Amino acid sequence: MKKLEDIARLTGYSIGTVSRALNGSRKIAESTRLKIVKLAKESGYLQGTHTVAVYFPNWHFAGYYHRIIEEIGTLLHLSGYQMKLFSQYEIELMENDNPCAVVSLAGSNGLEQLWGQKSDKTLICVNTEPNHLDGVYSVASNDRQGMEIMLNHLFSLGHRRIGFLALNSQLEKTTNINSSKRRIQYFHEFLRSHGLPGDLTAGFQDDRRDFLDAINNLVKKKVTAIITNVEFDSMKTLYYLGQLGIRVPEDISLCGWLDEKEFFCHPSITGVEHDYKLLAQNILVMLNKLIHKEPVNGDILVDYLFHLRHSTSRIKNPSGTQHCHPDVNHSL
Repeated sequence: MKKLEDIARLTGYSIGTVSRALNGSRKIAESTRLKIVKLAKESGYLQGTHTVAVYFPNWHFAGYYHRIIEEIGTLLHLSGYQMKLFSQYEIELMENDNPCAVVSLAGSNGLEQLWGQKSDKTLICVNTEPNHLDGVYSVASNDRQGMEIMLNHLFSLGHRRIGFLALNSQLEKTTNINSSKRRIQYFHEFLRSHGLPGDLTAGFQDDRRDFLDAINNLVKKKVTAIITNVEFDSMKTLYYLGQLGIRVPEDISLCGWLDEKEFFCHPSITGVEHDYKLLAQNILVMLNKLIHKEPVNGDILVDYLFHLRHSTSRIKNPSGTQHCHPDVNHSL
């Protein structure tokens, strides 16, 4: 099998340029990339099927799934691959398509646990656990870094009563969504390490009334700041705090995991966001190495992007609580 050095020699470009071109780098001129990809295919370096299957849990393309599929698809195209999407209900179709590799976007344990029985193809899990089985690898956002950067930000503003809002299944650790479990774990670890109260959590079912009750529960515990556990929840929390007559950030600071829509809230929300471009780049680099039997150093963690916006502020008095919250009612 041809090696990267062989392609560099054939094309006359450096190994670094060839590697970047095959990994979809936008720093490489299109004419150069096309020449390198063409010679890599003709020489057999990119041999066999060039289809990469992307497996996802459902046909819901909003938010996270839309962003990560868009970035992965763009880089695969630039690198000479074809991307095909398969939902969790189409595993048999995916197997019959015989892709050269599979990228799983399923956030819960599942596909990787039975992969050894299903296929000998490379499987890269995104934001889930690889379980370190043969042929299963992981690229994930760094949930510890994401949680710590938000908590350190709130801590620097004087907040000591920091609440955490999540689904009941996430707080009770019955969820199979790995990122949610990790975020809760890192939240409690940080609070313990700083001697802060760890009981300022509130859970809810996936229901509007229950969500409002959970926010009310945190308000009654006199939190000065709230962190939400998943994308879109900070936007809903901002809305319901407003319905309760509680101002952000004057009465309570708010931050959490963000999607691009939280920028358009008033106030715009502080928090962390997946670095979709860097996730996709690392997926492609790992994919190329595995397909060509090159060594992979291990799982890859990608730091979150931190957006400092207008939903957090310095605490108003040194006692650790903000000014008294207005009387809470349940009118929507």
